Amino acid sequence: MSHLKNFQPALIDDIIDFSTLSEDPRLVGILHNYKVVNENNIKVILNGQGSDEIMGGYAAVNPIIKGAIDDKYLKEHVCNWFLQYYTQNLNILNKNVVAVKHEALDELCLLLDSFEGSTLRKAHCFLSKVTLSRILKFEDLLSMKFGIECRVPFLDVNIINWAFSIPFSRHINENAKIGKIFLKGVAAEYLPKAIVERPKKPFPVPDYTHIWKDLIIYFNDNLSEIKESELIQNIYNKNIYENGSLSFRNLWLIIFIYRWAKTLDSL
Repeated sequence: MSHLKNFQPALIDDIIDFSTLSEDPRLVGILHNYKVVNENNIKVILNGQGSDEIMGGYAAVNPIIKGAIDDKYLKEHVCNWFLQYYTQNLNILNKNVVAVKHEALDELCLLLDSFEGSTLRKAHCFLSKVTLSRILKFEDLLSMKFGIECRVPFLDVNIINWAFSIPFSRHINENAKIGKIFLKGVAAEYLPKAIVERPKKPFPVPDYTHIWKDLIIYFNDNLSEIKESELIQNIYNKNIYENGSLSFRNLWLIIFIYRWAKTLDSL
């Protein structure tokens, strides 16, 4: 991702989805992948999305799955996951937003408990229900920006039914916290060992340290408009203007929401 040398509003505008806040900075890299696919005149691709959710691929990295492996179905594991992916520094959010976030967390916990089966099966049902639809939505959004048809063979109904018909303890080496055991077994017949046994890693994220200062400059240059944004006012408190140590994630989300609302207003 070394091509991301500077922050430009287009980085955010290119991943804006009018129907939802798909604000994850990693989407910039995924969009770039589809751009390269288009430049090579490829119109249809196969995408591996879904295999982690239905075959235990998050065994080493997801707090909920790791908690389920230890048979500790505690709220703190859901909370850790929720905080890891869906929150900001609570000190900069308005009280009503914080309250809504707590309500959302409670609803997620209720959803988690609603699934049948073992603790591990509940965890995988939860991730398939909550995260997969969001993932598929942004993959469709980003691929279609370049006219690429993205197909997800792991989500064939027969593969899904097969995966959920098997106890999830068999999809995972619980001691080593390695998932997708069956898939790795098949892949070993066709792919080098180094690929099959490669540790699970999230999608590469650029080192945004070098554009952090650019975000601060952009924030300050557009401060008057940001302060006037009704959406920003409803989400954040005045700490975002007084706190000079906003993290990259905080700044990115604030600017993303500002650009998203500005784009919608211009339609």
